[in-house]
Amino acid sequence: MSQRPYFNSTIEELEKLFEATKGDAKALQTLLKELSSRNTKRAKKLRAKVEKQLAGSQAAPATAAAMTVATKTAQYRLTPFVHAHNFSEVIAFCGEINAESRTDIVCDASDLQFVDPVGLCLLAATCHQLARAGKKLRLENVRPAIVDYLARMDLFKACGIEYKENFTRYDRRSDLVEICVADKAAEGEQLASKIATTLVGAMPDYDPNAKPDEMTGFLPHEHLHVPLHYIFSELLENALTHAKRAGYREARTWVAAQYYPQLDRIRLAVLDNGCGLLHSLERHPNLTEKSHAAAIHLAFEARVTCNPDLEIRPNETANQGIGLTVVREIVARGGGVLRLVSGDALVEQKGDKRPRTRPITPWQGVVLALEFKRELLRQVSVSQIIHELKRRPGPGGLRFE
Repeated sequence: MSQRPYFNSTIEELEKLFEATKGDAKALQTLLKELSSRNTKRAKKLRAKVEKQLAGSQAAPATAAAMTVATKTAQYRLTPFVHAHNFSEVIAFCGEINAESRTDIVCDASDLQFVDPVGLCLLAATCHQLARAGKKLRLENVRPAIVDYLARMDLFKACGIEYKENFTRYDRRSDLVEICVADKAAEGEQLASKIATTLVGAMPDYDPNAKPDEMTGFLPHEHLHVPLHYIFSELLENALTHAKRAGYREARTWVAAQYYPQLDRIRLAVLDNGCGLLHSLERHPNLTEKSHAAAIHLAFEARVTCNPDLEIRPNETANQGIGLTVVREIVARGGGVLRLVSGDALVEQKGDKRPRTRPITPWQGVVLALEFKRELLRQVSVSQIIHELKRRPGPGGLRFE
């Protein structure tokens, strides 16, 4: 007999089954098991009725014990795609299992087909949050190829899950960066350099022995290394310092990246479980609306920082407050997409188009997912972007000198 005999039943059919059970404890247990795997409002309402009827059943000791076994484990179903393109759905899933009161959470991943760097980081960070609350997540029915990929990207390691690998771990340093977890600011620069070097290694024309260009003085691979290193060093600096404010000293940062040759696209993710942008900028004079969406948009403006010294000694902090602004310009000129989540707001910007803002299930911290064409990124000049920003007045009339 199938473990879920009512798997293909509609909610209407389940409601009729409930009425037909007439208090039969065994039938109610089977129905409860199915409802524990469904998360619609209607299913939850029916589940409450089933639990109530089981609790009041006259088959006292045996039924109560069976009910405890059936309800101590929460069951969910993972979406086929865990990536930046369905950000809202993935973060809603993470929020739902984080709020689950039961300690054991089983996730049916039989539909899972694709996970990208931000999906990996979201799952790893969610497992970390669950562990801190004394709960654990277990993935079941994962396809073998997907299991191998998750293991190769060190998801199980990041989640503290023991897993015996049954595949050959080939050197993929030329096109992917496994999940990295960091919690100290001192780790940021070293990690940024490692990631940038890895993704540069994927260039088909990469030659570690090449000579510098006579006109620019740049080595061929540096045209790609410079913007990549800037992106990661800036985002890691924010995640490992600013995220630890407002009582979030134990905040962590998760990073992952991958190059997809067929699309010629690099996808990367940097996320933290820190205080979020609203807490970082809540005292900034230009944050007139105390909302997560307003804080995200303000953070992208040049010369915005949570460092109070910028207003007092602007000439001594000339490089502060432009990091996210430059990152956004790099992504736009690289023909890419930037997605940022902080609190209950998601801001998405494609190329140089106007950013779109949407409400989202709240995330404690900041999630950044970037993707861009590698070939276009090689043509982006970080120094040129900064030079252009020097002529752009920032909030409060501040200018670069």
